Amino acid sequence: QNYLREVNGIFSKMDTDQSGTVTLQEFKQHLEDETMSAHFESLGLDPPEVWTLFKLMNMDGGNIIDRNEFIHGCLRLKGNAKSIDLALLSYEQRWLAQRLSMFMQRTDKALCLLMAQVSRSAE
Repeated sequence: QNYLREVNGIFSKMDTDQSGTVTLQEFKQHLEDETMSAHFESLGLDPPEVWTLFKLMNMDGGNIIDRNEFIHGCLRLKGNAKSIDLALLSYEQRWLAQRLSMFMQRTDKALCLLMAQVSRSAE
């Protein structure tokens, strides 16, 4: 409960325009502030981890995160990774690798067919 209050307070301090979101610029400004860095460290979050957190939450490239994303992200970063997190990451990586491999095979076949057709029409 106290941790959530602290994280919520940090977000409020970073949200200088009170929009309910923190932009990349606001985040950078506060990350360079020694007091804010001390807040993060007191929560068990090193500033480089917090920067990673922002990058991970900024999946759409909009350079904006909201309060809930920030709080959930800080909760996920707190402490060591859980086995289930690592297992899920491993599963997703294998699934993506398989999908990419299938896509590459289909693309290769389609390219070969296309090249054969171009070759025949050139004759």
